[in-house]
Amino acid sequence: MTTPNNTPLIQFGPRVRKSPFFAATRRYGFNAYTTYTHMYMPLYYEDPVTDYWRLINDVTLWDVACQRQVEITGADAARFV
Repeated sequence: MTTPNNTPLIQFGPRVRKSPFFAATRRYGFNAYTTYTHMYMPLYYEDPVTDYWRLINDVTLWDVACQRQVEITGADAARFV
């Protein structure tokens, strides 16, 4: 979704965080964002199909700071997982 002057529409809220790379994604032209684990995650630069073919044929750079790692420890960790 874009605004009338064709800039990306981003709604900032108190429960959604920006990654350390958020400004760079804006600078390099991301056009859509979603929220994932309470962070803004870029969706695409131009459009999903164009970005898909760039990923297949070229090199792309994505901000995936919203993805988390977890460690399960303890006596029942293996059974829990």
